[in-house]
Amino acid sequence: MIHRPSLQGRTRVARAIAPLLVAGALLASSSASAQSAGDKAAAEALFDVGKKLVDEGKFAEACPKFEESQRLDAGLGSMLYLADCYERAGRTASAWATFREAASFARSSGQADREQIARGRAEGLETKLHRLSLKVEDQSEGLTVDRVEVASGRRESMSRATWGVALPIDPGSYRITASAPGKTPWSSTLTVPPDAGTQTVAIPTLTALAAAPATAAPPKEEPSPPPSEGETSWSTQHWVGLGIGAVGVVGIGVAGALAVVAVGKNGDADELCGEGSATCATQEGVDASSAGRGMGNAATGALIAGGVLTTIGLVVFLSAPYDKETASSGVSHVAVRPSAPNADAGLSVGGRF
Repeated sequence: MIHRPSLQGRTRVARAIAPLLVAGALLASSSASAQSAGDKAAAEALFDVGKKLVDEGKFAEACPKFEESQRLDAGLGSMLYLADCYERAGRTASAWATFREAASFARSSGQADREQIARGRAEGLETKLHRLSLKVEDQSEGLTVDRVEVASGRRESMSRATWGVALPIDPGSYRITASAPGKTPWSSTLTVPPDAGTQTVAIPTLTALAAAPATAAPPKEEPSPPPSEGETSWSTQHWVGLGIGAVGVVGIGVAGALAVVAVGKNGDADELCGEGSATCATQEGVDASSAGRGMGNAATGALIAGGVLTTIGLVVFLSAPYDKETASSGVSHVAVRPSAPNADAGLSVGGRF
């Protein structure tokens, strides 16, 4: 069972946490106040710059200053200045909409004189408005229509609710674009004059994107035919291994022949000097004994060399692939060397395959 803290314990906890909560609230409040004060200061500075640019007749540069000032610290005064700047810059639709917004703001704040001024300015602009209507024939799912102001690059997405409605628009050049998944995008440009009127832009049914050409399947690889009669599938490495082995077999044969001769010479020495005798009274016996010993050593060396070469040839032959192209350069070299200088017997074989 879990026991709850006593009332006294909960009271102590609450007293400990309360100062932290108060400090956090004060910190958040001071941060918000500092942010608000910073925004107000920036808004005032931008507003002053905007007024100076208006006095210099630089309306296109002044309007963005008033816009940012209004965004940082919205107020009726900066809103009226912004609407007036729009009108002087020739942006009649933006001025008309901003004066109407200022009139509503003034009415809600009880400033009847400013409401009357703003409403009068808006009514004076209404007769100068040019309107644009979009006639969208394509009703594809996911269709989007955008209106892009060429001079500034400002892009505005036109929702379906605005299609077919004559909306006020600032004078200037525009590009209307339409796109939908799986369809070829469409676009058209138009020029809106500074005087009153209405234009209709018809957006046709978008054409489907051309299907990508099907990629051809790679040709099926046919297995290589088996070698015909009389044609061998041995590679170069097979032949090299066979040659090395043949040399080794010949070496073993030579070793056998030398061994037979050595046995004969040793037999002659035994007859002339006596079997098992360490000395001999005749020169002929000494020569026969020396010849037998030399032939025996030669037979031993030939036997070792033949055995080594036969083994190497067998390994090279059995490890060779049955593919002429890949094995044509499989063996680079094979070298047979004495294992040590002046050695009676022993060979070293090296190669790269």
